[in-house]
Amino acid sequence: MTKKLYTDGELRQQYLKYKSIHILAKKYNCSSSKIYSDLKKNKISTAKIYKVPYNLNLSMSQNEFILGSMLGDGHIANRKVNTYYVLSQRKREYVCFVKKILNKFVINIHRCNNIYQLRTCFHPEFKKLRNFCYYRRKKKISLDWLNSLTDFSLAVWIMEDGSLHKKSKNYCLATCSFSKKEHRLIKKWFKEKYNIDAKIIRNSYNNHTTIKFRKEASIKLSKIIEPYIIPCMKYKIIQTR
Repeated sequence: MTKKLYTDGELRQQYLKYKSIHILAKKYNCSSSKIYSDLKKNKISTAKIYKVPYNLNLSMSQNEFILGSMLGDGHIANRKVNTYYVLSQRKREYVCFVKKILNKFVINIHRCNNIYQLRTCFHPEFKKLRNFCYYRRKKKISLDWLNSLTDFSLAVWIMEDGSLHKKSKNYCLATCSFSKKEHRLIKKWFKEKYNIDAKIIRNSYNNHTTIKFRKEASIKLSKIIEPYIIPCMKYKIIQTR
């Protein structure tokens, strides 16, 4: 019989003391995902412990980041009256970058099957963003959303859901979850804001629709986002020299 690492009461006591899943994982020599799972199983709420004052608003850069990330790997979960931002990513360096941006709003990061998941606290700011980006529980791209994106937001979108074909120097955005109308809106936005031509492509092998850019448009796009790309994502920058 396997000896338990801790009792339920001890877990609760230690979590209230350290307020960190990672510290407990290190203390008990186990994974963060096990600590997180046991906390959830015993109904120990991280939301009540990690409470950000409701009068603390998202900064401009935090808002820009989330608007870009919502087009990529981020989403805003809705639990009754509570909402919070979640990001799932394979690259640890990128998750650390996000943690630094969202700062006091982040409550934990845990790893499961080589995927890092970052979660924020409940906060009304995320409710506003969910209402802005979702329609009937699904992300829905609007012109207002696209027009709210900055160059930094665009860089976040490409870091999370963009790919670069090194040989042909073409960017591709994974936009398969969006409708034909939304794809047309994205294409129009790129043309009007950056004078960049985007192509709507349906892949025959999986029937997914994506946004692609030719070499010239991709080079222009690369120059726009380059100042915001973090080291672990530099492979998504086109080297023209």
